Amino acid sequence: MKLNWNRQLFAEAAFSRVRRTRRWKRAAAHFFSMDALSQADRAVLLGIYTLESYYRPLPCRLAEYGLLLWEGLLAPFRGRQVKNYTIGPCQIGLSTLLRYRNYDVPLHCQRVPLPSFREFLLLFRAAGTAYSAELLAYRLQDAMQQAKERYPARINLQCRLIGQEFAGRYSYGLMLERAYGYIRDAYPPAVQNRQ
Repeated sequence: MKLNWNRQLFAEAAFSRVRRTRRWKRAAAHFFSMDALSQADRAVLLGIYTLESYYRPLPCRLAEYGLLLWEGLLAPFRGRQVKNYTIGPCQIGLSTLLRYRNYDVPLHCQRVPLPSFREFLLLFRAAGTAYSAELLAYRLQDAMQQAKERYPARINLQCRLIGQEFAGRYSYGLMLERAYGYIRDAYPPAVQNRQ
């Protein structure tokens, strides 16, 4: 299946705009230093970071953080529950953050219970690139394993499957495949040693 022209331009625009920032360069260095993942997995995660950074630039994320802080302040009056927002540069849901911190929370729910205000403030660590990268790897570990088993030698099909699992849309998988291609071309030695 050919990539739609608009999606191809979108992936190219996302990569060319985001990769010029210092934040993206720090994120790339961090993603490629994660020891537990193969080089190809690191590049796929960096592709998701690139697309999500393009979708939601920093001013939009700051507004999300303010809204989440407001919800957290109102939580004691609403039964200690907050809306399941997605936050951080990789847009990780609050339910995933709480599951990562060993709380028993359903993955897909509209509202999540707030354990304590201190725990709520720790959720804002997801704004950092390093913690967000760990959360993204945690969120997609099953999808990456399933993609490797299903398509062992075809990284482009793995990208499509992982992107579809992350965003719920096949078109996102196609854009992720394209972003992976740009990252592979920008960092050839890092991605060549595919495991």
